[in-house]
Amino acid sequence: GPFKVDKWTSGKVDVVRFPGYWGIDQQGQKLPYLDRIEAKVVSNSAVKLIEIKGGGAHLIDSIQVKDFDQVERTANLKLVDATQGIAQILAFNNAKPPFDNIELRKAVSYGIDRQALEKVISRGEGVVLKGLEPPTSWAFAPDLAGHPFDPKLAREAYAKSGHTGPITLIVIQRDPDTQIAQMLQAMLKESGITLRIEVLERQAWVERTLRHDYQMGILRSGLPHPDPDITYSIFYGRDAKQNYSGVSNPKLWDLIDNARSETVQAKRRALYGDIQK
Repeated sequence: GPFKVDKWTSGKVDVVRFPGYWGIDQQGQKLPYLDRIEAKVVSNSAVKLIEIKGGGAHLIDSIQVKDFDQVERTANLKLVDATQGIAQILAFNNAKPPFDNIELRKAVSYGIDRQALEKVISRGEGVVLKGLEPPTSWAFAPDLAGHPFDPKLAREAYAKSGHTGPITLIVIQRDPDTQIAQMLQAMLKESGITLRIEVLERQAWVERTLRHDYQMGILRSGLPHPDPDITYSIFYGRDAKQNYSGVSNPKLWDLIDNARSETVQAKRRALYGDIQK
C-alpha cells in the first residue's frame, strides 16, 4: 500500500511512506503525499477533543453528537460530514441461560424506548433501526415492524419467562456505550427487570463475548458496509467469526448463503429483508 508499518505499540500505530507504491494523482504526482502518519487510539471523546484543540492531533473521528456545537464554535476546527454511521446494537447471548429463553429476550426488547435513546444519544442526528440496515443502504427493508416500546408487554413476557433476579450487561469503557447502558438500566427497571452493568476494556469485552461468557452486551458496527453480506456473514452466518449472539439457526444460514450467491440485486434485497425478519 501507500504506507508501511514502522512501529506498532499498545494504542498507537506509526506508518511511513512506502517508496515502492505505484499510485499517482491526476497531475502525475507520486502518492502518498505524506511522509508518515501516527494513529493513536483514544476511546474517550473528551480527551480526543482536547488533543485536537491543543494541536496534538490533526484529525479525529467518531465525534459524539453532543460535541458537534463545540467543534463548530472552535475557529481552527472543521466538522466534516460522512456517509458512514455507527449502529449501536444490543446483543443477547442466545447460546446459554438466561437468554436462550425467548420470553426473556422479548421482555427486554419491549422494555427499551429506542426513540428516547436516539433523542438523548444522537439528538435527532440518528435514526431508530428496525433491522440492521440504515435507510441509506440499498438493502434497507422499509416494511420491517421492529419491536415496539411497551412496558405492559415487557412485564407480561418477563412473568412468562419465569426468570428472577438481576441480569448483567457488559459494555466497553467508551462513549456512548456507558451512557446507553445507564439509560437501559432505568428503562428496564420500569418493566420490573433489574439490570447490572459491568464496564470492561475493549479486549476483555471481545474475549468474553466471543467465548459467550456473558448475558447481554452492547456492540457497534459501522454501517452501511460496502455489501450487506459483510454484516450478516460475520455476525450471523454459518461460519461467523463474530457470532457474539451465539445464534445457531440453519434456516437463517441458508438465507444468508442464498443472499450471498444471488446476482440480481432486487432478489438480494428481498432475501436481506427476510434475514432481518
